[in-house]
Amino acid sequence: DGNLYMGSYNQGRLMCFNPRTKKWLEVPQASPEFRNQEYIICDLAQAPNGDIYYGTYPGAHLVRYDPRAQTVTDLGKVADENYVRWVAVTRQGIVLCGVGPRLGRVFAYNPQTRRFSVITPKKDQTPGVFPKLLVSDRYLVEGQHRPGSRLLVYDPKTLKFLRAYT
Repeated sequence: DGNLYMGSYNQGRLMCFNPRTKKWLEVPQASPEFRNQEYIICDLAQAPNGDIYYGTYPGAHLVRYDPRAQTVTDLGKVADENYVRWVAVTRQGIVLCGVGPRLGRVFAYNPQTRRFSVITPKKDQTPGVFPKLLVSDRYLVEGQHRPGSRLLVYDPKTLKFLRAYT
């Protein structure tokens, strides 16, 4: 829609700025009760269909904002963690959520099945690591800070792990 979206710190509000008019736009919000518990929006990404997905702290929820229907939906707790620190979306519309700090790993949310599944191999799930996903048509790349500053590479269509690089 040409607008810029961002999440607020300490109020859990989704914000929208129209750069053409240089005005902030009001958008629907999650309930005040939800925002009192999930008061930080850590990251957000837009899906190919225009939906905005964002991750929260301290309960690690994934939320979808549908700008066409003007609805906000809590898709649930991604993992038994504090953060959905990073969010990315594949061209196929799969939402990727980097979670932590107990075990840093990436979960994939499929909007068609409404299910979460972990894609990071078990041996690469490390405490304190917050995986950042970079998405392209050819690869998904999970950048891990510790241990050893590694890159984990996946197929973007199948989400299958391909290789680790140090």
